Amino acid sequence: MKNDLGLLVVKSVIFHEVPHRTRKETGSGPVLSEVESPITPEIKVYLRDRVNRSVGSSRSFDIEFDPQSSSPVPGLIRSYTAHPSPTDFVRISQEMATHLYTIQTGSNPAGLLALVDCELGSSPAVALLKIEKEEGARLQQDTLKGKKTFNVLHFRDLILTENTRLFKIASFIRMGEDFDAAASDHQRGYTPHTEVADFFLRKFLGCKLLEEAHVATKKFYEYAMDFLNTNLKDDPLRLVKCVNHLVSELSSEQGRIDPRKFAEKYLPLKQRQKFLTHLEENGLSTKSFPLETTLIEPRLRHQLLEFRSGIKVVTPTEGSEEHIKLEKLESGEVRAEIRDFLDNVSGK
Repeated sequence: MKNDLGLLVVKSVIFHEVPHRTRKETGSGPVLSEVESPITPEIKVYLRDRVNRSVGSSRSFDIEFDPQSSSPVPGLIRSYTAHPSPTDFVRISQEMATHLYTIQTGSNPAGLLALVDCELGSSPAVALLKIEKEEGARLQQDTLKGKKTFNVLHFRDLILTENTRLFKIASFIRMGEDFDAAASDHQRGYTPHTEVADFFLRKFLGCKLLEEAHVATKKFYEYAMDFLNTNLKDDPLRLVKCVNHLVSELSSEQGRIDPRKFAEKYLPLKQRQKFLTHLEENGLSTKSFPLETTLIEPRLRHQLLEFRSGIKVVTPTEGSEEHIKLEKLESGEVRAEIRDFLDNVSGK
């Protein structure tokens, strides 16, 4: 997400209860509010902070509307942010809650769906929060001006606390005809390869990741290598070490890569922001993203050392440090010592 969500202004919020529904059960449907929930300035700030800490963090993922999706949510968000009105706000939130209930199966827990009406400067925005309802909590609707609603003040201790588990959250900031959008899934944790559940992302939101994981991983590898070779060429030993760290991170089983954490952990202090700027200038996000190395696996398995004289040394990445020792000389040259058994010599 390109925008700073710390500047987000929350205008209003509406809650709907979405009960558990099994695949074969028709049920009674969601418990819908008919009017916005009354909220205090304190709760507005709290909601803004929760949105910012979720979709504004490195653990979120940039998303976009999927033109192949049959979900009504993209159309509802587009129409509302083009011409926001209190009446439409209630209506589209009800349609979203009904859609969520309809597509749920027995594996989806009961909870609350909140639609938050926001603005960022002159840009209209909305956020969607799927919130876990505390086990055993009974939510009572109030009547406001003859219409049903959930009064946040009555159950803020149940759901609006620091211990509240937001199942999933997404925000959409309108930028002309496009949207700056991101999603975060607190149930997925750090290790799963699908960082935002398909149910929430595709079936409910009608969205997809802004860039497929295997393409994003390939681009990150290529631009990171370009940066390291350009900016650390005067320190060849550090260059080799950073490249090894890059390959190690991309070859790990962690399921995701975080460019900011990579920079903080492995790059010299003066190079860290420069590295992140380099990624952004080339159209890459500096947020974490799912790790998928199918397009670069051969390059991760081998390492090519190219010397100015034209000498090239190809070595397996794994175990190379046991057989090749690099030493920087006072002249700036690098002495490469290879210690191994020689099996063959051929022309090329």
